[in-house]
Amino acid sequence: MSEKCHKRIHALHARHTRDHDGSMKFVERQPFADPDAAARRIVETANGVEAVQDGRIFLERVNEPFLAAFGSGERFRAGIERAIALGWLVTVNEAEEDQTGGPDMKAVIAVVGLAIEARIAGTAAMIADGDRTAFLLRDAIRHGVRGIISFGVCGGLDPKLRPGKVVIASSVFAGKGEAYPSDLLWAEELLRMIPGSGYSPIAGVASPITGFEQRRHFHATTGAVAADMESQIVARIAAEFRIPFAACRVVLNPAHRILPRAALIDIGPAGKPGLRKIGGSVLKDPRQLPSLSRLAVDAVIAVLALRSAKQRLGTHLGFPHLRSRRPLNCLIPSAPAAYPM
Repeated sequence: MSEKCHKRIHALHARHTRDHDGSMKFVERQPFADPDAAARRIVETANGVEAVQDGRIFLERVNEPFLAAFGSGERFRAGIERAIALGWLVTVNEAEEDQTGGPDMKAVIAVVGLAIEARIAGTAAMIADGDRTAFLLRDAIRHGVRGIISFGVCGGLDPKLRPGKVVIASSVFAGKGEAYPSDLLWAEELLRMIPGSGYSPIAGVASPITGFEQRRHFHATTGAVAADMESQIVARIAAEFRIPFAACRVVLNPAHRILPRAALIDIGPAGKPGLRKIGGSVLKDPRQLPSLSRLAVDAVIAVLALRSAKQRLGTHLGFPHLRSRRPLNCLIPSAPAAYPM
């Protein structure tokens, strides 16, 4: 959470009181000015958080509730240091490094839909595989993954977007009454690292939105400028575990262009299109060829833009939380009597 957010929280929770001369002044609530009180609150919060690996929890899972309860970054640090000094918590620094001493290559997972997207994303990629995707993501988070990004190409819903346009999600629309804001720090970093990228809501859908009128209506009712078939899974799982998520998508098919039937054939489990099925569809209806040729050109533009974005983002796909937040291992299970009140 940024310093600006901290100030807003404190401003919202300030209370009026009168000074001796009768004038009004603001007095902030300070429930955690005492490091012992801050340490107790941090440990209580930590005990209520689901561990991801060997009893470890991520620092951001404790930090955000503390700040929301009128805490501050300075008092949080003081409380952490006090809890460690009293033996209530220990830091697990080795979680930041692998056996070679380098950064953890699996700190971030990129969820993609196509094999070519996985090759661009690199070792951190997970190809979506239907209902198994959520199970695999949960397992990865329990083994130390700290952020998820939806990465790849998408279909345009906003008529102004052209092939190759990079869209960073401000939020993900996942269904009626279901939307998830992306991690602000991560989104800001992606926008900084990819010049010319846009920042707008996107949608995660179960199947492609094929018709122009459908796309226009969907864009008008949801505000989403683009759609893909993985972002809703990423957003839901990230919300379930309260870890950061982002979405970086490149427009392939613009809103006005209707997809031919051959392009709508289901992708295989390895993220590869069924070439035989596509060929069979073309043989049955050769009139699809001009549209497929135009789609191929758009695909080249989008893939080049996606590859360029990945080169700018680096191994961890712009994830901003690697150094600033470390996992903690809670030593006190859930026993308030273990520390003085």
